[in-house]
Amino acid sequence: MTDISPLLKDIEARFHDTRTTLAEIQIAMHGPDGLRLSGRVLDVGTLDEIVEMAKTRMPGAVIEWGDVKILRNAPQRMNVAVNLTGVYSQPSWLAEMVTQNTYGAALEILEQR
Repeated sequence: MTDISPLLKDIEARFHDTRTTLAEIQIAMHGPDGLRLSGRVLDVGTLDEIVEMAKTRMPGAVIEWGDVKILRNAPQRMNVAVNLTGVYSQPSWLAEMVTQNTYGAALEILEQR
């Protein structure tokens, strides 16, 4: 069985800054020489980079990435309509506040929960 933990560590190291990148990827072995990627990424470029990392780390592996959700396919844009609003790390008022936005700030909505 092939050890995929070095690949996961490479992905974590490359995409560790969640303020500017998103790569929540799970990798499972698929058959004797295949990898199945699932999870979510910010954009196609991030997915392409992860696939290239997998090809480099595991040459000859068949890589399936159809289960990876790309959030920036058709982004929705909105503007803040109140004086000040918080942006939280999780969809909960109890979560850590990451930043605040003021009236009129443009936002890109990638996912709603």
